[in-house]
Amino acid sequence: MSNQGFFSHAFSYPISKILFVALVISLTIFAFSYLITPQYCSESKALISLKDKNLDSYRVSETSNRNALILVKLVETKDFLREVLNKTGVEFSEKDLYNGYSKKISASSEKDSSIIELKTCASTASLAQKLNQKSLEILQIKANSLLKDTSMEIIDPSSLPLRPIFPKPFLQAIIAFFFVFILGVLYYVNIE
Repeated sequence: MSNQGFFSHAFSYPISKILFVALVISLTIFAFSYLITPQYCSESKALISLKDKNLDSYRVSETSNRNALILVKLVETKDFLREVLNKTGVEFSEKDLYNGYSKKISASSEKDSSIIELKTCASTASLAQKLNQKSLEILQIKANSLLKDTSMEIIDPSSLPLRPIFPKPFLQAIIAFFFVFILGVLYYVNIE
């Protein structure tokens, strides 16, 4: 039996056609994912506490938690973002503040927690870390000036991301393969 006969025989089964299409589409997605600009994220944590330890523990805890939430909201402002970008030397326009960069620097605090988690994302690992370090520095200065009774201690410094969080070519290719395969099988079952 010749190779031409083998391929024509193999592709006479619907499942082999479905597998072939799924493989081609997943390999295409795998290849194209390398054209997408990668996103690296750097994370850090800071503990917010009160300088005055003479208060009862409940009041210290409540005030620290409230101050952590205030600082989280501060990170979400355009002025904070503008200051971080200016001090790191990143070129941006006012439009960038509203469209892209506002999603790249974020802060969060768990309920009833005085720990702030700061996350910054950028197209390179070093820029993500640089943005995170500068955000921590500025946040610490703001905490000391705005909230006089508050101190901010960095408990987990900015990390240098080892790999991008997006894209993930292999994972995307696998998901595409199974998605196309299932759609192909459903289509075949539906036309039969």
